Amino acid sequence: MPTLLLQLKGPLQSWATEDGYTHRNTGSLPTKSGVIGLVASALGRARGSDISDLAALRFGAQPVHTGPRLTDFQTMGRRADGKPNPLETKEYLQDSTFTVGLESNNLRLLRTIGAAIQHPYLGRRACPPAGPIRVGLVDKPLEQAFKGKEQAHVETIDGTEAHWDQPANNRVFQARYSNAIDPLFNAVAEAQKKLKP
Repeated sequence: MPTLLLQLKGPLQSWATEDGYTHRNTGSLPTKSGVIGLVASALGRARGSDISDLAALRFGAQPVHTGPRLTDFQTMGRRADGKPNPLETKEYLQDSTFTVGLESNNLRLLRTIGAAIQHPYLGRRACPPAGPIRVGLVDKPLEQAFKGKEQAHVETIDGTEAHWDQPANNRVFQARYSNAIDPLFNAVAEAQKKLKP
């Protein structure tokens, strides 16, 4: 099954893992909901439109380089009733690079996504990428598409890691499960298979 690989690299990235008005956190990896939102925006889909075809994509993420976290404090503005806004904090990952994989048997959809991704933001509008998003299409399942020495986290039905970032409908999320895989171990296992008579 083909997998579309996207390299997400930027001076700041933020991939929220929980809802919050006064504190907006970031996870240590891109979230499926964040990447699906990025893809839907690149495809020109309006907020609230049907994204069931995108939500059905199988998702994986692998860190290439993870920088330190940054916390931004904001106190600007006033609410509609004239009172000052409460102190707001936002977390970001600095100077990070991730490889994200989207797997589907719908090759046309993957090609359309790859062509549409140009200059999105990386989790928040204040987070532009460092340059054009590098895109690659490989004819491998998600588990075999990742390279390098860092663990990749790949969506599975019976996974042991729970993430509340599977888009269900407009701003409602369900649990998604993944397992950590070791690409180097997979590469060695593939090489050993080729050596067997």
